[in-house]
Amino acid sequence: MLRVSLILRRENALWQQTLSNEPPKFQDVFGHTLLELAENNPRIVGVTPAMPTGCSMNIMMKEMPDRVFDVGIAEGHAVTFSGGMAKDGLQPFCNIYSAFAQRAYDNIIHDLAILNLPVVLCLDRAGIVGPDGPTHHGVI
Repeated sequence: MLRVSLILRRENALWQQTLSNEPPKFQDVFGHTLLELAENNPRIVGVTPAMPTGCSMNIMMKEMPDRVFDVGIAEGHAVTFSGGMAKDGLQPFCNIYSAFAQRAYDNIIHDLAILNLPVVLCLDRAGIVGPDGPTHHGVI
């Protein structure tokens, strides 16, 4: 709860949501927490395949544009790119919508897991996700 409290004080928009009894969106908590972690660890970088706003990595992108990478609609590349940065000593946080993680399964196994690389995989949009539509439901 302390981390959420710090986030809510930092971001007026999230504070307003709390005052109106609406919980903050998961992706906004993620985005603000990632920024907070990156402010305290210069090795942290963010990687997203064409969804900086959807996963709120745009929050870190705005504050630290040289440490967030949008690789386009290329989930496999996002994973392998993250692995390369981890191999070089960075700490990548790679955020992928869960429905599209299937595009990167081989990359996750061959380019991260077998090499035991320290990449944080963040899967977003698990389950039925309403307005994002059936192609984004993480139910596969």
